[in-house]
Amino acid sequence: MIYGEHIRCDFPDGSGRRLRALSLSHLSVPDGAACALIGPSGSGKSTLFHCLSGILRPTAGRICIDGTDITALSDDALSAWRASHVGYIFQEALLLPYLTVMENILLGADIAGKDRTEARRGAEEWLRRVGLEGYGRRMPSHLSGGEKQRVGFVRAILARPRLLLADEPTASLDGENSRLIMRFLLDYQKESGCTLLCATHDPAVQALFPMAIRLVKGGAPQ
Repeated sequence: MIYGEHIRCDFPDGSGRRLRALSLSHLSVPDGAACALIGPSGSGKSTLFHCLSGILRPTAGRICIDGTDITALSDDALSAWRASHVGYIFQEALLLPYLTVMENILLGADIAGKDRTEARRGAEEWLRRVGLEGYGRRMPSHLSGGEKQRVGFVRAILARPRLLLADEPTASLDGENSRLIMRFLLDYQKESGCTLLCATHDPAVQALFPMAIRLVKGGAPQ
């Protein structure tokens, strides 16, 4: 379960003042839920995801995930928790251009301390399942946008995270690739029982989720 209270994120604006990017009095997502996070640009969707993943520490507030208060963890403990508990799919796949597809996928497993041989077998199986069998040695520059996003999906789920965050994963894809990515995401969520949060502007994507959290400017829930 994800539970948060009085979450606030402020950032300096360069003029000595601070801008509020996120303000949530309460957040609750059941364990194993598939939930859409919706709201206009600037409503704090990415900021909230960064806080839930431990990439960013909120200015104030408390976040507990599966019984762990991640806001109370040390930097080292938070990094270890993130590596073993969180999968993150970005709007752009963010593949390292100088690494092969397989090397990009195995990065997260290496950080999480997973057995590399077992991780490679899992990566090959998932590449087959998403229609990219035999792509392990390819470089990202030789992939289409949809193929890159499928590689990003495999990288995010390889360590079987309990929390999967997808930050507008279909925003830069055409209709067919969008449908593929959402099918992979939702099928994986059902298969693994993980908690899935997907930020989206797309009403068609939102309609696929039985639960939604709506943010307004500044992050206040609506």
